[in-house]
Amino acid sequence: ALAYYARQVLAGAAQDGAAAGARRHATTADAEAVAAELETVEDAVASARRLYNEGAEAFQADDSETALAKFQRAAELDPSLVEAHHAIATLQLGEGEYEAAAGAAETALSLGSEDVRTLRVLYDAYQNLGRFEELNEIAPRLAAVDPEFGGPKLIEQAAERWNAGQTAAAVALARQALAIDPSLAKAYYFIGLDHLSKGENAEAKEALQTFIEQAPDDPEAATAREMLGYIE
Repeated sequence: ALAYYARQVLAGAAQDGAAAGARRHATTADAEAVAAELETVEDAVASARRLYNEGAEAFQADDSETALAKFQRAAELDPSLVEAHHAIATLQLGEGEYEAAAGAAETALSLGSEDVRTLRVLYDAYQNLGRFEELNEIAPRLAAVDPEFGGPKLIEQAAERWNAGQTAAAVALARQALAIDPSLAKAYYFIGLDHLSKGENAEAKEALQTFIEQAPDDPEAATAREMLGYIE
């Protein structure tokens, strides 16, 4: 009986030893796998940085096609490389690929880009795409960090668009100007005329009255008063 129990104990010990060995082997294999994966990631990051630098050199040499390809590959290898996404956005904007430019700029900003140029690219892309709601959201952010961008500039752009017959773009710019600086009375002029053209007389009246009250000496104030006369 004792011999039987001794054999059982030895068998159990052997099994335990085998299990421990298997666990040690698995742990070693896991560690090696993690190390290999880490090395792969580090290689990818280094390659991405190298490709980005090569893209920058190509861009400096006026080879935009090669530069874009390098930047795109860099972003694939290291999706967290903010500079690559910004560079892609800039080049795509220049090529008139506004959707791609907007997507790349949005990615750069989501990764924490603080480059004001990224916001400018995104603003221009949205503007060319006619994505006015997004423009209204981004305009205050851009105005807060870009001294060259502000409400008065937007009012100038609104006037240019209005005179060119691009009423929707003009009104969008006017609303962006108000989001930045509510005291920019001229914005209400364009908004009022837009409402009037749509037969929205109550809204037109309110906007034009606000314009006249805030800027009675504006060159367009007389036109606004004339428009109010038609409404009333």
